[in-house]
Amino acid sequence: MLKTLRFIVLLFAVVAWVALLIGFGVTGVSMIAADTGRSWDAGQSHNRRYIRLTREQLAAVSRHLRDYRKSHGRYPTNDEGLAVLDGFATRQKVFLYRPANSDQAQGYSFTRDGYEVDAFWFWSQGHSLIARFWSDHEHAPTTTDELLKSGLPQQFGVDLLAARGNAPVDDTPGIETVEWELAIGHDCLVFLISPGGIMSAWQVPFVYENRNDTGAGAFEDSPVDDDSDGQYSVKVDEGIHVWSVGAQQYADELDTLLSPGLVTGVIGVTAILLTLLLIWLTLSPTGRAVAIMGLAASSVIALATRVTISCYLPSNIAPQRSPEMVSRRQELLDKYHGAGAISKETYTKSLVAMGLKPSDSTIPRPEGADSKGVE
Repeated sequence: MLKTLRFIVLLFAVVAWVALLIGFGVTGVSMIAADTGRSWDAGQSHNRRYIRLTREQLAAVSRHLRDYRKSHGRYPTNDEGLAVLDGFATRQKVFLYRPANSDQAQGYSFTRDGYEVDAFWFWSQGHSLIARFWSDHEHAPTTTDELLKSGLPQQFGVDLLAARGNAPVDDTPGIETVEWELAIGHDCLVFLISPGGIMSAWQVPFVYENRNDTGAGAFEDSPVDDDSDGQYSVKVDEGIHVWSVGAQQYADELDTLLSPGLVTGVIGVTAILLTLLLIWLTLSPTGRAVAIMGLAASSVIALATRVTISCYLPSNIAPQRSPEMVSRRQELLDKYHGAGAISKETYTKSLVAMGLKPSDSTIPRPEGADSKGVE
């Protein structure tokens, strides 16, 4: 009877360890499929960080929207978007640059050296600098001089247009230059605002949905309706939503990372428990102690090796804008314009904000769509 039990436990332990190895392989394949370029641990950590910081930014946008409603008696129309929000401590014009003829994945930089803005670093470090200024002066920077005193422009190489006497936009050969705004909220958060709206960390405008406005049919089947836990969106009021295309992609990627990882973890615990049971049934008390210590030591070494490898794997720590994000945002703009939610002018501004050129083709509008705001 004992031999039979040992055999059964041994069989299940072997199966569990083989399944664990397969699980590690599936986790690796899922990382490749998700195209993260990171280890499983790093992928989870960075994706969670990006989502958390985006949620903080969306929450701040939500507060500004509610303040706008108090001041103006209404929320912005879909055509006005988030670019009309006011109530900021300051809004300073800034230059951003990128090489001419860049592809869709190339975002803008504060400097001409071609390095994209790491907006998450900009958000977190910028918030710290502004908060420190507020602590010293009991208010956020409201002028160019005060913004310079905060150290934020110098920290990130921000080219303040106001500090240069409102000079015209540069026309350096081979460099595409745009004029945006750097805004400081009263909660010390930092925003980049383009003519197309408030920009996310991926330099893709946040999506604003006013379902109480003209062209509300454009928001049918919106991803917001599937975001019950608010990973990439915020509900400001009834029919008023703001969300991020980039954060949605990272949330989907996080789900891809978590699913195989959780299964692998369960299999790993099962394999260890079965191995411990097999040791208990097979060895003498002394042998059990030695085997258990050996198993524990091996597990610690394996875990330490995994952590070390994870730390040194090539990792795209700065969030990068993918062509899929830009294409998805463009599809939404096409849909909103076609439904009459936004005008051609707003459509064009939003495309230009992402470094795209408007298509010469006519965007079809469904029959019966309200033509208000559509040119």
